[in-house]
Parts: sequence; C-alpha cells; structure tokens
Amino acid sequence: MQVIALHSTFNKDNWKNLDPKRHIHMQQGDLRKTYTTDASFHIINKQSVDLLRQKVLDAHPEGIGNFWIDAEQFRSNLVIDYDAFAEDTFIEMRVGTCLMRTAGPCIRCNAIRTNFEAGCRVDDEEPNRTMRKFRNVPEMGIIFGMYY
Repeated sequence: MQVIALHSTFNKDNWKNLDPKRHIHMQQGDLRKTYTTDASFHIINKQSVDLLRQKVLDAHPEGIGNFWIDAEQFRSNLVIDYDAFAEDTFIEMRVGTCLMRTAGPCIRCNAIRTNFEAGCRVDDEEPNRTMRKFRNVPEMGIIFGMYY
C-alpha cells in the first residue's frame, strides 16, 4: 500500500518546537491514557527506529544485555519508511484512499524496554535512556512515533 505524506516541512529539529495545543490528546483536562482513545492509528518510522538502534549501540560499545530494538516493540499499527523523524512534521498522511490527520506525538513509557524475543526487559534502561538525550520534550516527555 502506498503512503503519501502531505503538508510536511521536514526539518530534523522541528520536534523540539512541538506545540501541545495543536495536538488533540494534549489538551487541558484530557485524561485519556491509551492511544486507542487518542487516535485510530499509531505510526512508527522504520528509519527512526534504525537511527535509535544505532544511537543505543554507539552509547554501549561494550554491548548491552538483552538488547533488541525493533518497530514491533513500539506497538504501532502502521510502519512507514521515510527519513528519520520526518513523521514529526507530517500534518496529514494518505494511506491508499484514507486521509489521516495527526493527533500528536506518542509519549513513550517503559514498556518499550521489553525484548519480546527473549521475554524480558532490555538492560540499562534502554532505549529510554538514549531517547531522553535526544527525544525529550519539556512538559511532554520522551516522544517517539505519531498518532493519527
């Protein structure tokens, strides 16, 4: 299926300036906690995952126990393949005949530390520790992936 991104002004630093007021699930008084109540789709970018994997490996040249980073652990229902973190700038996306609008970034929890292949958690609090260094947005938390 073809994915076409619309209204994207890609700049690798755009995520630092995300406006919480623009996003549906960040509005004041909205206490919903799961993406299924925030949006119909959760999108992860394969190249963003690949870049995260490389950053974690670079941070641990000696190796890391139970290491595993794959799009599957982010529990998305769509995986796209664009420039790393380009998804942060998409406002609308068309998948086939379905036009989707962004509902905002996904704020990550510790569940992404799960290594599904080994049935345990990745050691040294990874990938959260690495993401805190380059994907932490003040007053929002660690973001990775987008809701539509």
